[in-house]
Amino acid sequence: MSLLRHTLVPSLALTLLAAPCAAAAAPHTPDAAPKYRCTTSKKSIDTPSYSGPWADNWDLTVSVCAARSGSKLLAYAKASWDGPAAGFKEDFFYDAYLTVRVGRGHHTLKSASFHGIKKRLEDGDNFWGNHNGSWRTPVVTARAGRARASADAVLALDWRGHGKGYDHHRFAASPAR
Repeated sequence: MSLLRHTLVPSLALTLLAAPCAAAAAPHTPDAAPKYRCTTSKKSIDTPSYSGPWADNWDLTVSVCAARSGSKLLAYAKASWDGPAAGFKEDFFYDAYLTVRVGRGHHTLKSASFHGIKKRLEDGDNFWGNHNGSWRTPVVTARAGRARASADAVLALDWRGHGKGYDHHRFAASPAR
């Protein structure tokens, strides 16, 4: 028993004393979830192919959120809207997409367009054509270095019956922390 005590106790004590030093020497790991800064802006967009007596505006709110993770900038956009109550489901658009752009100044580092918003805009939140809803894009990531960077969003709408192609609607940029 004394042989066991003479070999185990000193090695166990040395291990316990060295453990805090090893933990202190470990490299710092960044937080698992980056802290996003969001900027929200609103627009009221008229349905250009309708000029009748009923309300036809789309009231959109878009939050553009950006965060830093080391030299990378992460960004996404969340759109919510209160669209017209059409009385039934209706196809308003040939196409629609929301683009998230990450950049430094006037230089775009990366942009991605997401077409998933078209179906959400047209489907609304019930069978009777109340066109309200919300949708969030996936995260767009770009290497931004240490320079100031920001993200913004552009909603492109190609209205059915409009005949003029896409209308582009820009929403406020959000700086990264």
